[in-house]
Amino acid sequence: MGRRSAQLLVVALIASALTTSLPALGGPAHGGLVDEQPQVDTLSFDDGAVQATAQIGNRIFVGGTFTTVTTNEDVQIHQAYLASYNAITGNLDTSFLPELDGEVESLAIAADGQSIYVGGTFNHVNGTLHNRLARIDFTGQLIGAFNPNPSASVRAIEVGNDKVYFGGQFQFVGGVARSRLAAVDETTGALDLDFDIPLTGPIGRAGSGSVRWLQLTNDNSRLVIQAASSHFDGQERWGVGMVDVSGPVATLHPWRTRLVQDNLHRCAGNDYQASDGDISPDGTYFVIVQAGHDGPPVCDTAIRFPIDVPVGEEGDVQPDWVSRHFDSVYSVAVTDTAVYTGGHFRAVPSATAPDPWPGDADTRYNIDNAADAAELGDDIVLRDQIAAINPLDGKALDWESKTNGFQGTLDLTVTDSGLLVGHDGWTIGNFSIGRHGLLALPPAPDAVDPTTTITSPTHLESADIPFTVTGTASDDTAIHEVRWTLFSYGTGQWLRRDGTYGAWQYHQADLADPGATTTVWTIDLDVVPGEYKVYAFAVDAAGNITDPRPNQRFFLTSTDAAAPSAVVTTPATDNLTVTSPFTISGTATDDSNVRQVRYQLFSVNEGQWLHPDGSWGNFTHRQATLSAPDATSTTWHADLYLEPGSYRLFANARDGVHNLSPTELRRFTVVPTDAGPPAITIDSPTFNQIVSSPLVVTGTATDDVGVTEVKWNLYSFTEQGWLKPNGNWGLWTSHDANVTSPGATTTAWDVPLTLPPGRYRLYAFGIDGEGHLTAPKPSVRFTVE
Repeated sequence: MGRRSAQLLVVALIASALTTSLPALGGPAHGGLVDEQPQVDTLSFDDGAVQATAQIGNRIFVGGTFTTVTTNEDVQIHQAYLASYNAITGNLDTSFLPELDGEVESLAIAADGQSIYVGGTFNHVNGTLHNRLARIDFTGQLIGAFNPNPSASVRAIEVGNDKVYFGGQFQFVGGVARSRLAAVDETTGALDLDFDIPLTGPIGRAGSGSVRWLQLTNDNSRLVIQAASSHFDGQERWGVGMVDVSGPVATLHPWRTRLVQDNLHRCAGNDYQASDGDISPDGTYFVIVQAGHDGPPVCDTAIRFPIDVPVGEEGDVQPDWVSRHFDSVYSVAVTDTAVYTGGHFRAVPSATAPDPWPGDADTRYNIDNAADAAELGDDIVLRDQIAAINPLDGKALDWESKTNGFQGTLDLTVTDSGLLVGHDGWTIGNFSIGRHGLLALPPAPDAVDPTTTITSPTHLESADIPFTVTGTASDDTAIHEVRWTLFSYGTGQWLRRDGTYGAWQYHQADLADPGATTTVWTIDLDVVPGEYKVYAFAVDAAGNITDPRPNQRFFLTSTDAAAPSAVVTTPATDNLTVTSPFTISGTATDDSNVRQVRYQLFSVNEGQWLHPDGSWGNFTHRQATLSAPDATSTTWHADLYLEPGSYRLFANARDGVHNLSPTELRRFTVVPTDAGPPAITIDSPTFNQIVSSPLVVTGTATDDVGVTEVKWNLYSFTEQGWLKPNGNWGLWTSHDANVTSPGATTTAWDVPLTLPPGRYRLYAFGIDGEGHLTAPKPSVRFTVE
């Protein structure tokens, strides 16, 4: 049979389905595509593979063959096969640290929302014998009452109808015959004797017959199952079938497709592998994926099937479409806007590809072969191990992420916040983040402005100092902040953040409930008596701002005319010699309250004043720390970190109505001392960055005495050793970096490197004139592509 005639034979199988209109999508809506790049603050899974994920609220559970994880603080922790982390912070959930002795292949959140069902190959949980299917609460404790005890691995779990449905390779559950498919009570784990649908007749790769996916329809009436078996309950259901679970006794549903049965021979050596599936949000269709050497329509493809078909057509259900992926497909997740597929593939059909698929059905294409790729031409688009295809026709959407697994992308799970990805490589998108990542759903645009009101003061109100301005703010999503400005009629200028008056500048109010849709806000005013106008405006998370901005004009008064007093006790006298750092201190008193002690520090050497940010410039003041703020008597202090030189210190106190004390003056000299080892920063590359070779590592070194040397060490995770001077890898060795300004207190440094592809960690440390070494040594982890 010629190549063209063979393809026409397969076309005839699905032509009618591809030419009919498809139902509109609905149900829970993502409303768009997830981000192509992952969040970078997720927990890093360092080895093995991630094979299963589940999420409830902000908790993400991850299962697989991994044994270690690395936190956001770059701390590696042994946590094998199952872990949980916070979706917002990326932090490891240290309250959930169960101990398993074998891999996890499936996860499902329990109906109580406080525990999770775990399936796999393990035999013990927390040291207790518990085979292959367990229920673990969110504190990591085994719920021992649930113990079905299947005889072999559990690869798929579904919860519903007060039951746990599960499938895998087992032949017995609790000693009772159940071939690859079973149901148990969700609480007790007792076997459901009215659910007995044996799967027999193994087909495809290794002849395991295993269940790889099962899922209840949206109305919980049917269980859709994908398995490498030819018979369900003694009847032919090659690869996929349905079980009616609407009544007290489960029965085989008449839904049947002959697609796998009629086309299994197109897979090389019948090497068919059932992989995964998912039901659409609106419940009208499902998509299954499979591997087994490029052989459409059933090997290395994604296939969409309708769930409900007209009476009389249930015995030979045709697919809506077949999406040829040219290499293994292991995972799938369906939203209203996309079908996400994952595997080992390199290409998918382009948006303009011919139906039913690009290329010849009898040709097994290798996308890495230039001739094969050229033959397919514009009928394909390159997609590395993960893709988004159109739910309507199975062709590529304009979305391109990637993974770099050895086997490929093994798990895709849709959540309200995006798409969870599991694989056995290091890279997702352009980031080296380990075996797992979250491709987040971009937030919907928010065009509604928040509102705010000023409840106090009222118009032209007269009030005593101190005074608190109050108000409320509301928004349809969340109040991010409330900003305010204060105009002084006495100065004709605006209050600035440093307490002076000048050009317009906004301040932030205190929120009673940040992030809420409605919150009270307050402003504690610390100003002199006078006439003012306050303006307020809220800002939501999208950056929308209150318009118009409410304002109130008011007066502030005071009856306190007595000035406070301030004394400097350290330095006790003029012209003392000190070393840095040191603490200035003193006392302050007032008849009503001491609100503030301010000091000004002048550098004789610089001819400038110390600013609050540590720089030097025009005259300004800094605030000391009070031991008893607003008391009639208090001590005060401030810690100073100064270069050697001569200085003048000025200090005075202010009460609650801005009466000022006379200014105290102290002169002193700072002499040099070595405060410790140099500080080192690594500026480039950044943590987990993917770079090309050659590259230059850059950084900065600082020391109070002077940086004389910067040294570095480089570890290769691929070679499992340290870079040596001869270019080989072996025992720990240090090398000299290029130092821009040797002996300076601050200097740049760099290390030019030419490295083969792989994953590395570079450590750097400085040495100062006293021989002190940086400790601990900072490091950066990066990947050379």
